[in-house]
Amino acid sequence: MNSLQYKNFELEVNLDTIPIHMKSGLSIPLAKNVRGTASETLATGIEIKNYGENPKGYLYRDDKTTLSYCKGEFELLQLPDLMRIFPGSGSG
Repeated sequence: MNSLQYKNFELEVNLDTIPIHMKSGLSIPLAKNVRGTASETLATGIEIKNYGENPKGYLYRDDKTTLSYCKGEFELLQLPDLMRIFPGSGSG
């Protein structure tokens, strides 16, 4: 049987902060400055948050309007490609 070890952490947060717990080695692409409605959204860029060493992550992209993704018309980009396509995205 595996024995799990847990650590307790106490964090001070304010109402503008949401603490999250991320697995080390994770990379998450986030849209920046998003505004609009469900049918019409505008994002002015991508920020890539990296956690730990050698982070890995993916960004899924399609045309957002058709079912072309069902025919395989989409992109699945890994971290090295994300950093090249969205320069200036840094570590979390």
